[in-house]
Amino acid sequence: MLAFFPALYPDEMLYSACARYHRRSGNLSIKATMKDLFGSTNASAVVDLPNRLNCLRRQLPVGTLTTVDRLIKENTLLPLYSPFLPRHRVDKLIAWMKGSTHGGGIHMAMGVMASGVPSPRYLRFCPECLAADESRYGEPYWHRSHQAAGALLCHRHEVWLCESDVPTAAPQNKHAFVAAPVPNGKYLPQPYERYFLHCREITRSVAWLLSHPETESPGFFFLRKKYLHHLRQMDLASYSGRVAQRELLERFIAHYGDCFLAQIHCRINIDSQDNWLNSIVRKPRKASHPLRHILLIHFLGTGLEEFFCTSIPESRPFGRGPWPCLNPAVSHYRQALVRRCVITRNCETGEPVGHFYCSCGFNYARTGPDRERSDKFRRGKSLKSVRRGRRN
Repeated sequence: MLAFFPALYPDEMLYSACARYHRRSGNLSIKATMKDLFGSTNASAVVDLPNRLNCLRRQLPVGTLTTVDRLIKENTLLPLYSPFLPRHRVDKLIAWMKGSTHGGGIHMAMGVMASGVPSPRYLRFCPECLAADESRYGEPYWHRSHQAAGALLCHRHEVWLCESDVPTAAPQNKHAFVAAPVPNGKYLPQPYERYFLHCREITRSVAWLLSHPETESPGFFFLRKKYLHHLRQMDLASYSGRVAQRELLERFIAHYGDCFLAQIHCRINIDSQDNWLNSIVRKPRKASHPLRHILLIHFLGTGLEEFFCTSIPESRPFGRGPWPCLNPAVSHYRQALVRRCVITRNCETGEPVGHFYCSCGFNYARTGPDRERSDKFRRGKSLKSVRRGRRN
């Protein structure tokens, strides 16, 4: 059992606390530190998703209040991934992080390896955070929110992160914990400057996920249901769930810019039916990287907190107005000028019936829901009077 272990600082990686232990312990051998912390010289120094955490907890000094679950939630990157995974997979990953086996399979089971979004090659830091940490705590440390793929800014100071010379994966020395550096290093490449607002959105979203580890893992089907709701609001999906894939891709690329998407490893081949954006909004078959979910959520005009913490409102079977006037005798035929729609239900089938009223005096009704985008131009019977119903 250890005689001491450093208290963890706010937003600190567990890796960082282990590095501070190594520096304070006076161990000359990095394997001696591994033996102290994890009871084995074969353990590896993993930055983002470590395992053997039950072993570490047993080594901590008597009276330590930290639990393994708390370490996972507050000092690893798992909360960044878990909201976008099925609950059963999250439970399995937590069990693997606690245990001493399956360490090498954690990233693969999470889908990180196949996502095409690489983890940062080197540990990163904010120079202002380092100076503030040294002033407040007497030493710098590695911040968790600075190590996430796609997070290029410090969410507190909104300055570009610097890249240290400490690799996140060092096969030749995989047992070494390296403490945070003095405030120097090279800033990340600055072609991102023109995309500052996008980078700030991503950084804030990463920070929100990490600071809300209790966010539930809703599963793939819930995520898709949420995405379809917002896509319908943008007229990019029908009531039945059919997505206008080509238009979605074009508008998404126009929103972020092809250059920015390429720089953060999220480029989309618009001519391929197997690109990552199509995969997310189709019936889900595999996990996608959190960065890509964050990009989609912001494109849909919402934030992480609203997306996860608000329920889906009642769907609109005829989409959002205005709707087209289908009076062939007027010059505005098929133009979206109808602003009033009263919805009733067919008492026999239960299907929604929309009653549409144009200011030109032409009224019509049709049965829904719309399953194709072209359904909005389908006309049912003309109306002379309207039964009472609820307004859309």
